[in-house]
Amino acid sequence: MDRKSFTIFSLVGFAAMVAIQLGEIWLTHHNIDAVFFIVQWLPLYLAWGAMVAIALFYRKSDPEHKPNWHIQL
Repeated sequence: MDRKSFTIFSLVGFAAMVAIQLGEIWLTHHNIDAVFFIVQWLPLYLAWGAMVAIALFYRKSDPEHKPNWHIQL
């Protein structure tokens, strides 16, 4: 997957997860319980957050610069 597609996928996934959590809170009319958040939502936030961080901060190496894997003598 190229970087642009991965970035879009990551941001849409993160936004959808936030919308689902807010929708669940709104529909059930419950306050956020810390234990419930840590058990159910924190792993998802960490996974999607890591994907967003990789998408935004990963720098692709210059395609013109290729390492010299074999040195001719």
